[in-house]
Amino acid sequence: MPENTPKVILAPQARSALKSGFDQMAKLLAISLGPTQGIVFHTEALKPKPEPLSDAATIARRMTALPGREENAGAMLMRSLAWRVHQRVGDGSALTAVLAQAILDQATRFVVAGANPVRVQDGIERAAAQAIAHVRDMAKPVNGPEELAAAAYTATREPSLSFILGEMFSLLGKHAHIRIENYMAPYLEREYIDGGLWEAKLITPHLLNTGSKSIARNCNIALYHGNLENAEQVLPLIKILSQKSEKDLLLVAHKISGLALNTLSATYIQNKNRLNIVAVDLTRAGEKALGDLQDLAILTGAKLFNPEAGDRFESIQETDLGFALRAEAKDENLIVSGAKNALVPPSAEMDALQKYLDGLDFDDDERGEIEMRLGRLSGSMGILKIGAYTQNERDLLRQKAEQGLKALRAAQQGGLVPGGGTAFLHCIARIEQMSCADDDERLGYRALAHALRKPFEQILANAKIENPKRLAHEISSTAPGLIFDIYQGKTCPADEAGILDCAKTLIICLETAASGAQMALSTDVIVLKRNPRISYEPG
Repeated sequence: MPENTPKVILAPQARSALKSGFDQMAKLLAISLGPTQGIVFHTEALKPKPEPLSDAATIARRMTALPGREENAGAMLMRSLAWRVHQRVGDGSALTAVLAQAILDQATRFVVAGANPVRVQDGIERAAAQAIAHVRDMAKPVNGPEELAAAAYTATREPSLSFILGEMFSLLGKHAHIRIENYMAPYLEREYIDGGLWEAKLITPHLLNTGSKSIARNCNIALYHGNLENAEQVLPLIKILSQKSEKDLLLVAHKISGLALNTLSATYIQNKNRLNIVAVDLTRAGEKALGDLQDLAILTGAKLFNPEAGDRFESIQETDLGFALRAEAKDENLIVSGAKNALVPPSAEMDALQKYLDGLDFDDDERGEIEMRLGRLSGSMGILKIGAYTQNERDLLRQKAEQGLKALRAAQQGGLVPGGGTAFLHCIARIEQMSCADDDERLGYRALAHALRKPFEQILANAKIENPKRLAHEISSTAPGLIFDIYQGKTCPADEAGILDCAKTLIICLETAASGAQMALSTDVIVLKRNPRISYEPG
């Protein structure tokens, strides 16, 4: 039968084939778990030179298909689980693979032996919920830059990058917004912004007398949610400025052009050395541009003139102007410092944004926008500059920095637990104490408890440490807080060793793994399509 012929595979062959592919992909990802992860060499026709891969998410992304069509269904399910976790928290792909494979392997044994698969799945679900509750109970709030750096290191495996991320989050606070930019020098750098940052483009430097710097000080703020094109629109504003002692101006709109810009230029020439005008066009559009203007209005006390609400910029009054100590247009960004309301952060608006953020899924694309606005309103903003000797190195570091940011946000939201797989070991006793409705449900508990040992054992196996099962038993028999340091070859307190995991990451990995294993366990039919589409972005 030709390879691309449509085909339907029924149980038990379907379940066996799916598990085989699931296992193959999981074993491939598992070797990257822990600090001494192995290397996978990947080749393809257009790139005959092997590409060394040590990151589970990248390995999963590169593995677009297995040779066997029947087994490929299971491999792609595992690939999807690993990538989904990576997208949500920037880390945990290998951990998810190890957990999911172990759950499915043990549960399949029970089902083949005659257990009811639905009751086994119920047991897995209940046991996973109990383990998740125990992880939450063990979690402690992040305390200081060292713990933040340790949490970042679990995701990045880059000491210097993790140190800088820990420092930035510690200094900027829980609402920190850190933007990542490329840097020409071959090293990492950071910049802290005193105030808020907006994406905006300086229209012309010829309205300032500050030399090479586009800066206005002690400036009035005027905001317009639209285009300024006519002289009549800006003449009332110019008249107000002529009567004020602080004449510098920050004027923000979607676009400033035509006679409006010519009139501002003429006013500057007449008042040279007594007036600076930072006139900027907003780079972003639509709802994002409106949010930018609203944040400026909140911070500076300026009225936002919105023609959609019936406002006319020509009717501007002196009381409609906001104030800031400094406004600078730099590198197509606008930085506003010392805004009128900056000393007392706008708590009502920040609380509303935080509540909205808490209601979003962790992988929602809108999270980044809300986090940026929170950072802007709190004044907690920074820029992480990624430099390296080659473009490939820079791209890899940037990717790791993004993973580190996600991990640190997860750490701040859910706290930290002892790392190296030990947190899951301490959940086993709690599962063993659970009551159950019947023996088949109890088998689901056993499958989940069995899986919780596997991450610790896999990390030690990858490090070529002997007797991982014995060490797992020793760790689980002690109070939470001890870990096994594979570099020192001994147990020690997690805090002292700096080996800590984000509780939220562990929870998401376990939720995803249990869900994926249950899905695979309940699959009775595989449908193979003709010429299936190969996806380079796991779904």
